[in-house]
Amino acid sequence: MIKAKQKSFLQKLKRKYRLVVLSEESLEERASFSLSRVNVLLVSSLVVLLVSIGVYSLISFTSLREYVPGYADFDTRNEFAVNANKIDSLEQTIDQQYEKNQILANILSGNVEEYSKEHYRFKDSLDVKEGTKPLAKSKEDSILRAEFEKDESFNVFFDEDEQVDQNIKNILFFPPVRGIITEKFSLINGHQAVDIASSPSAGIKAVLEGTVIYSDWNVNTGYTVVMQHKKNLISVYKHNSVLLKKIGNFVQAGETIAIIGESGELSQGPHLHFELWYDGNPVDPEKYIAF
Repeated sequence: MIKAKQKSFLQKLKRKYRLVVLSEESLEERASFSLSRVNVLLVSSLVVLLVSIGVYSLISFTSLREYVPGYADFDTRNEFAVNANKIDSLEQTIDQQYEKNQILANILSGNVEEYSKEHYRFKDSLDVKEGTKPLAKSKEDSILRAEFEKDESFNVFFDEDEQVDQNIKNILFFPPVRGIITEKFSLINGHQAVDIASSPSAGIKAVLEGTVIYSDWNVNTGYTVVMQHKKNLISVYKHNSVLLKKIGNFVQAGETIAIIGESGELSQGPHLHFELWYDGNPVDPEKYIAF
């Protein structure tokens, strides 16, 4: 019974039909076609396939693909990737510039404690927690201390200041001005520079080649110049009477950048207030420069 039904269904698919086209006025036969259900299905599938291929080709190989939501061509995707990389680089540049601006602001304001604590590589041995009781010195401890101090010259370890010396001691600095040091570098007294008195018309020179990152008037320090050098070095020249360089100028070592003066409310007499910063921390210029 089932086979008979299947045979009947196949016969229906193969059964021929004639499609006749007649004239409406005279009923004259204009055309006729011999068709079957199988032929109709095959022709319909072929037409659908050809239309699908045509639409796909039209969208894939013409500019119409740009109007399809969620579809982007290779050039557009490549442009998106390039723009993403540029945005990432711009964010890194902004972060670095912000950090430099913070360092510069601390240098100009003299607020070294806030910044330097984050950059000390060695813990302060005098930083004792509250409630900690010091241990009593024993006789053996006293003897050991005496022997250690006696052999201190042979010690291969060094503190942070010595490590800074090792990093910049071989750099040849140009003296910013020749004169007499009226006040020395002292972090204890809050003086993070050396004051150098010289003739009223003396030129202030760059200690190293570098780029001017600040050149302007400041109420407290007067006409001030700040230069960025290699190896995270920054030099600061305050209380000038005239500024000869602008922000962005590249200056060679020994090139005149300002004229000595006594501008600013914190100045007393013509002199140069010179600061030298390394890795965000002030260092004693007399250790590296012969004034």
